Amino acid sequence: MSRPATTETTIDDDAAASRRLLEEATKGAAKLKPSPVKDAPSKPVTAKKSTPVAKAQLKTAAKKKGTKEDKIGGVGQGGADAFDLGKIASLAKKEKDKGKDRSSGAGEFDEQALDEAAGKTIDEEEDGMGSGEETDDGWESDLNDVEGILKRKIVNDPYITACKVLGVVPVSYFAERINTNEIILKHRGLGPKGAQAIASVLEFNNSISHLDLSDNWIESGGAYIGRSLQINRTLTFLNLSNNKLSLQGGAEIAEMLGFNGTLKTLVLKGNALGDKEASLLAEGLRQNSCLQVLDLSYNQIGDLGAIALGAGLSSNDSIKDLSLAWNQIRVRGATGFLSNLKDNTHISVLSLQDNGIGENGIAVSSFLAKSNSIISLNIGRIRMNDASMVLLSKGIEQNYSIKELDISENPVGDVGMLALFKSVLASNCIKRVVMRHIKVSKEARVKLEELKSEKPDLEIVE
Repeated sequence: MSRPATTETTIDDDAAASRRLLEEATKGAAKLKPSPVKDAPSKPVTAKKSTPVAKAQLKTAAKKKGTKEDKIGGVGQGGADAFDLGKIASLAKKEKDKGKDRSSGAGEFDEQALDEAAGKTIDEEEDGMGSGEETDDGWESDLNDVEGILKRKIVNDPYITACKVLGVVPVSYFAERINTNEIILKHRGLGPKGAQAIASVLEFNNSISHLDLSDNWIESGGAYIGRSLQINRTLTFLNLSNNKLSLQGGAEIAEMLGFNGTLKTLVLKGNALGDKEASLLAEGLRQNSCLQVLDLSYNQIGDLGAIALGAGLSSNDSIKDLSLAWNQIRVRGATGFLSNLKDNTHISVLSLQDNGIGENGIAVSSFLAKSNSIISLNIGRIRMNDASMVLLSKGIEQNYSIKELDISENPVGDVGMLALFKSVLASNCIKRVVMRHIKVSKEARVKLEELKSEKPDLEIVE
C-alpha cells in the first residue's frame, strides 16, 4: 500500500524518527525487570504484516549498527528467529537503488518478500510437525501406522484377533498349533462363536490337514466352518461329531461339498441331521469328486433322506466308505437307497447297522447280487429274521467282491444260519464273518465247525 501523495517525509526524517524510537525502546527495556512466568500452554502466534511506515523504519534501522538490530530483537522477544533484519535491509537497499519516487508510492516494499523475511509463523511450524511424517528432532510419528499395525496383527495372529472381535476366550491349545498339521480339539465347549473364530483361521490356513472338533456344541457355528472350507485347500480330515449341527450348520456343510476339492474324510456323526439335511448333502455329493469317507451315523435320517442319498451317490465316483448306522431308515427307505446305490461302482465299505430294514432282505440281496465293488457290509441289528437271511445268502453267492460281513445281534434261527454257512462255503472271496450274540444250536454248530475246517483262512467272530 503506497503512502498518500501529500506526505513528503524524506528518508532522513524517517531515519531520525527510527533512532528516537529505538532509544526510547532501549531505555524502557532497561527499566523493566524480568519476572518469573509460569509455564503455560503456548498459543500459536502469527507474525503480523508490517505497515509501510514500520517497514521504512526497519529499513533505516538496518543501516545502523548491528547492535541496534539485536536490541530490537530483544524487545520483541522474537530476535533473529522472528525477523531476518539482514534480509529486510537488503530488500530496502534494492528499493532505494531503483530510485523510485517515494511521493508517488515508489518507496513501497514488496510485502510478499517481507513476509518471507519475517519467517514462518508458529502455526506454520506446527503444521509441519503435525504432518505425521517427521518432527523437528528427527523422530517419525507412528500415529498413522496404527492401521498398518492392526493389519499385520490380523495376518500374524488371526485366531486371537477373531476371538477378541467375537468376545470369546481363545483356546491356547489351538492358538499354539495353528501352524501344525494335526489339531485334536475335543470336548472344549467352543460353541457357535468359538467355531466362527476357528473358521476365520481355516479360510487361509495352509498347515492344518487334520482337524477334530467333536463334541463342542458348535450348533449354528457349523455354517462358518462350511463357508471357510469352500475356500480352504489344505484340510483333508474333518471330524464334527456330536455338535448339534442340525439344519443351521448342516446346510452350509452340505453346500461346501460342491466347492471343496481337498477334503477326503468328513465325520458328521451325532448331529441331529434329518431328511432335509440328507437331501442337501446328496446335492453336494453329486458335484463332489474328492470326498472318500462320509460318516452320517447316529443321526435322524429317515426313508426320504435315505432315498435322496442313494440318488446323489448314484452319480458320485469318489465315496468309498459310507456309514448310515443308527438312523431311522426302514424298509421303504432301504429299498430306495440300495436300488439307487447298485449303480455306484466305487463304494466298498457300507454300514446300515441299527436301522429297521431286516424285513426287506430282498433289497439287500439284490444289492449284493449286482454290486461288485462292496468289500465290507455291516447289517448288524437290523431285525433280520430267518427269511431275510435266506434271501441275503443268495446274494452272497452271486457276489464276487465282499470280504467281510457283519450280521451281529439279529434274531436269526437255525434256518437262516444254515443258509448263511452254505453261501459262505460257496463264496471264493469272503474272509471274515462277524456274528456276535447270535444263538447257534448244536446242529448248526456242527455245520459251523465243518465250515471252519473247509476254510481254515476264514475268520468267524462270535
